[in-house]
Amino acid sequence: MIDKRVRECALELQDTVLLAKLSVGDLISQEAKYHAKCLIKLYNKASRQTPKTKKENQESVIHGIVLAELIEYIDSSRSGTDIVPIFKLADLAKLYSKRLEQLGVVIEGRINTTHLKNRILAAIPDLQSHKQGRDVLLIFNEDVGEALKQATSYSCDDEGIIIAKAAKIVRRDMFDTRYSFTGTFNDSCQHESVPQTLVSLVRMILGGPNIETQSSNIVESQTTLTISQLLQFNCAVRRRKDTAATYHTSDREPPLPIYLGMVIHVETRKRDLVDKLYNLGLKRYSVVPPVILPKEPTAIPSVDSPLFSECGFFSGAQQLEYRWLNHVRQEIEDDDTDTKNMTLSAFHANLSQTQEVEIAPLDITTIEEMGNPFLEESEDLLVLDTGDIVDPKVANTVRNIEQIGNDKYHEYVRERLDKRTTPLSDPIKQNKLHLFSRQELRSESKEKRQISSLKQNCSLFSQLYVSCQVRDSDLDQFFRHENLSYPPSLSQFGQLRLGSKSDLLVPLEKKCVIVTENPDVDAIILDGAVIVNILKPRFCKTFEDYSKQVFLPHINNYLKSCSRLDVIWDEYRQDSLKASTRGKRGKGIRRRVQADSTIPGNWESFLRIDDNKTELFAYLAEQLLTLTPSDQTTVVSTKGREVVCNKPNKNNDDLSPCNHEEADTRILLHVADAVKNGMQKIMIRTVDTDVVVIAVSAVHKLNITSLWMAFGVGKNFRYIPVHEIAQHMGPSKSHALLFFHAFSGCDQVSSFSNRGKKTAWETWSTFDAVTEDFKVLSDKPNEDCVNESALNIERFVVLMYDRTSECLSVDAARKDLFRRKGRSIENIPPSSAALHQHIKRAAYQAGFCWGQALVKLQETPSPSSWGWKRNKEGYGNHSGHRHSKHQSPVLNL
Repeated sequence: MIDKRVRECALELQDTVLLAKLSVGDLISQEAKYHAKCLIKLYNKASRQTPKTKKENQESVIHGIVLAELIEYIDSSRSGTDIVPIFKLADLAKLYSKRLEQLGVVIEGRINTTHLKNRILAAIPDLQSHKQGRDVLLIFNEDVGEALKQATSYSCDDEGIIIAKAAKIVRRDMFDTRYSFTGTFNDSCQHESVPQTLVSLVRMILGGPNIETQSSNIVESQTTLTISQLLQFNCAVRRRKDTAATYHTSDREPPLPIYLGMVIHVETRKRDLVDKLYNLGLKRYSVVPPVILPKEPTAIPSVDSPLFSECGFFSGAQQLEYRWLNHVRQEIEDDDTDTKNMTLSAFHANLSQTQEVEIAPLDITTIEEMGNPFLEESEDLLVLDTGDIVDPKVANTVRNIEQIGNDKYHEYVRERLDKRTTPLSDPIKQNKLHLFSRQELRSESKEKRQISSLKQNCSLFSQLYVSCQVRDSDLDQFFRHENLSYPPSLSQFGQLRLGSKSDLLVPLEKKCVIVTENPDVDAIILDGAVIVNILKPRFCKTFEDYSKQVFLPHINNYLKSCSRLDVIWDEYRQDSLKASTRGKRGKGIRRRVQADSTIPGNWESFLRIDDNKTELFAYLAEQLLTLTPSDQTTVVSTKGREVVCNKPNKNNDDLSPCNHEEADTRILLHVADAVKNGMQKIMIRTVDTDVVVIAVSAVHKLNITSLWMAFGVGKNFRYIPVHEIAQHMGPSKSHALLFFHAFSGCDQVSSFSNRGKKTAWETWSTFDAVTEDFKVLSDKPNEDCVNESALNIERFVVLMYDRTSECLSVDAARKDLFRRKGRSIENIPPSSAALHQHIKRAAYQAGFCWGQALVKLQETPSPSSWGWKRNKEGYGNHSGHRHSKHQSPVLNL
């Protein structure tokens, strides 16, 4: 840039010496050096040499004219005022550039303020500049002292005088402004009713006197007009003595108070509110609609003016008011009878008798979205806006609330008045009814239960110590009993002790080669509950959307890689052995499952309710029939005890009716049916270890080539070759795996305290003699089988707790571990009586439930005969005592 400018200057001046130096190359390549003063001198010399164009000469003249106007502005600011003028150079530059633009001069970049300052100071010698921070201030020499004096002085009197002058000016214009209400609100009625000086003053008060603020839309125009009209309305020439009332004149009657009075009256019809607003100076009292209209015709207020549209509402009551005005006006013009005095109430009464009332259409949006609750045929109590089903206990309260109240009333009269067995002063007992807002009682926390258990242990051993001091004691007899209401090694505060079932997969997967690629299979069996838990509704609104947008597309992906697809659903029974395990998963909200029902926001909470899952599974089973796969593809789904299929001619006699409760065993029944129909490569999709165990035990009975397990989710997903595990373990141990899994802990049978699947598996590996007993108890055992296997199983349990122990019975091991190693009650084996009940429970689950997986109709005895006892919530673990007397041995020492 410098090189180009220097060359132009050298050519203009015909400087041969400089041109010779520039002919070698540009200044940058030559690394030329120059003085700043010399460069400026060169530029100035060239500019003087260059003749100006006509346009440049004209712009120079304009610059001189604008400078003259600016100097005149500075000089005139000193005359006619006592205020000391101080000029900011930046403001003067803005005025200078703005004036140049108005005169047509195009300004490139910014005005050189230093050059402008020098020109101003040269034209006004008495002016001097002072730098204050980044600003440059210009002030006359003789005004410096006065400016300092004003800057350090402050007078309240001067400000008071200024305020009084401003009020006097504004009041003068307010009294000169005349406006009366003529019955209509035209477009400019608000602006015409108030003077401009009042509006400007209010606008300055609201937004400040800055010209930038006033020229923008920062200050709302309607707010300014509203305040101005209220000031104009309440302004008076002089106040009357001895009264606080304000008398308003009709000559200064802005439209806002009139409009407020009409709206408040029509909307509320409350005289007290009208009086309050009048006393506050917000409305015109005389504009409350009259009872009798005058004879002179007056215009009816228009409802189309900006005042009404800006206020944003005009109700049906107001429209009816104007209909009344029109009606009475018409009667006055057409008739001279007494109808001139027709009142508003009479008009309303006559209108209600002669005119049909328009009824607004019913908003049925909720019914369309949630379904019509009045078409429900069930006895469930529904929440209309959500479709949730109220807890049955609450519904029972609603149905019987009247009868409960009558019973309590008669009981009160009978006890206190008739029989007089209860004093009248006694309080009435609470009913403790289940209500909508009443929360269920929370169960005792785990910490409190532990504290209670520790107190029981301390009390027990205190009694034991005292008894040992005063009489001969038999410790062998003591350790033959649990001495607590539940066996601590098998129960957690009287409830099922859950372990980690998935730990069993670790040793099982070591017996095969895990793959991550999808194997080639003929049929796929899906655990339906697993699929539903994995597939979240996402953005679906209804269950129909969930079926069409999420569930069925997922099923179609499986159909691409197989010729048969089975979907197996769980059944949920009230007396299920798995009820306690499901109860620990939490509570949810009951909701009816229909195609147009709204899906709840919390999907996990919805799936905690058994009735919700039952209805959902039945609905999805029907939706599976809507799939249209190829003719060679078969889709089978369970639906309760029956099955549904997309091919009506398929023979399903081997599949239904089926009384299996869980999909875990029913899956293997469908695997057997697929094998029977010629399919040798089958895959099961699940996340439950129970299904893997049942599949391993059934491989040798199925005579199948390959049975794969698509197991896990996310990064833990893998394909487990179940057939390889079964081949490695052999038929005997594969079948015995059922009882081992149930005995070491599952969803129906407690696990041992601090003894998990890993410890049990290692013990089984070293004590193989118990395998035959496990196998017998895995195949519809009886009481004799349990008794015959008890000795080997007791030895197995002893080795689980102590691999070096030589004890043959758990009772002896309990005493030995407690006395020799100081184990706690929870870390010693259960008593032989408690272990016997535990063996029966495991045998029931393994032999009757899992062992009959390939049988369509299972023959299962009552759980009460196999270690469970029935209570109001279902089946629970037996207390663990085999003897008829359950007294603590401490009391018999």
